[in-house]
Amino acid sequence: MYGQKTNLGSRFLILAISVLLTTAFSCQEPTRPTVTAKSPRKIEKPPSGHPPKQVEKPVQQPMKIVEEPHPPRQVESIESVPQPPVGETKTVVPEAKIQTPTPSKPKPTPKRPKGTWVIFREAFDEAEDAACTAEWVGKNRFEIKTKNIQRLTIDMNRRPEGAPGKGPWIFFVDGQGIELTGFKPKKPGYTGRKKDLVRSKNGKWTVDRRKLYRIGA
Repeated sequence: MYGQKTNLGSRFLILAISVLLTTAFSCQEPTRPTVTAKSPRKIEKPPSGHPPKQVEKPVQQPMKIVEEPHPPRQVESIESVPQPPVGETKTVVPEAKIQTPTPSKPKPTPKRPKGTWVIFREAFDEAEDAACTAEWVGKNRFEIKTKNIQRLTIDMNRRPEGAPGKGPWIFFVDGQGIELTGFKPKKPGYTGRKKDLVRSKNGKWTVDRRKLYRIGA
């Protein structure tokens, strides 16, 4: 009996010691991992005679600035017409068209009768045509018709072929009878076979006795 009690007591003592040891080990601080220092990396030197390789740096692309489109600005016209109030009608007046003047065509040169034994001198209207017809009608009579003529000259030295060379001569000018004698004037060197006839505004023809022509002129 005594021996059994002794064995039991020793077993309890061993159990208690093992429990104490287990508790003591569990309360210790956890072991920290050991850090080993890394040795510095060796840089391999290029072999002699070759230049070191250049490390290309990445090229940074420029940033593109995208501008947002802006709506077009409305430009007010300087000559803008104010709008009428609401409810009122606006009367639109058409603008007057500017007409450029067309260059006027130059008027043609007025016609003049050719000089025969009746010579044209002056016209009533210099801008209008003038006309004259003259003919020998027999014996010592001649007929002359004019248009727009104020002054003319009768030269009997250039009379029609067959007409008498000596006066007096009778001329019917626009229906009016005029007689030329052909006598020499008192002033020497002048002839009476060449005379001027002048028509008034009333249509009457007269002989200009002041106008004289030299012989052979």
